[in-house]
Amino acid sequence: MNKILSFFKHPILNSSDLTFKSYKDLDEILNTNLSGIFTIACTLKQNNNNLGYKLYRKYLIEHYKLIPPIKPLILSIYFESLHNLNFILNDLKNIINTTILIEIDMHNYGYDITVLKELFLELLKYNGPNSKLLIGIKLPPYLNNNIINDISDIINLYNSIHFLVLSNTYTIPVITDHKLDNETLNKINKEITINNIRLFKQKLLDSIVLIGCGGIRNINDIKDYINYGASLVQIDSLFFKSDINYANYNEINKLVNNFLQIKSKI
Repeated sequence: MNKILSFFKHPILNSSDLTFKSYKDLDEILNTNLSGIFTIACTLKQNNNNLGYKLYRKYLIEHYKLIPPIKPLILSIYFESLHNLNFILNDLKNIINTTILIEIDMHNYGYDITVLKELFLELLKYNGPNSKLLIGIKLPPYLNNNIINDISDIINLYNSIHFLVLSNTYTIPVITDHKLDNETLNKINKEITINNIRLFKQKLLDSIVLIGCGGIRNINDIKDYINYGASLVQIDSLFFKSDINYANYNEINKLVNNFLQIKSKI
């Protein structure tokens, strides 16, 4: 089985924009039926007096003392430079004494091909057979065929990441200028991401796991993502409102249970 997929019992995860303010927040979502939890990472680069930093670091250490952990945490990180990225990755590697999954969010980084080559070359140092970090990247959605071709060529050349997250983030502010209803927005968001997944699936090495996010409201949406090449999906706005405290845990569990029931009959 693929190294990334071996962490997950089913394909349904949350999106990677969640932050947690307390142990209670993390415990509640860990007790849902989601297969794994994406969360924004809090590292030494942040203020040591920050409450979120202390809670997060302590929780990570305690969480990964469990063997195996309750379920995998996938840590999402932002960075301003390669030096900053190395600092964060080494900090996370030192916090946890086991294999962890890292999502590098590229939303603030752009598609400069020279910079992307430098990034993937840098990530090679974390991709050895004994590495504790399994790294992927999250791309913004404003892609075209040329960009997808260029990025695919770089990923295949360096082979330094394990997964690729494709999302609809940043499309909504543009689309809502046209005052479309929520159902139409969800369909547009879903189509944007699915088209990107379809194109990357055709071009990337089979070892790269594709994760889709955007417009997922029900089982059929999940099946559409999987049919077009996604191995995992992230659920977001329908289930998580503006804050983790407004998460609809009953609907999350219902979605997962329905999916598993259908899957068991196939």
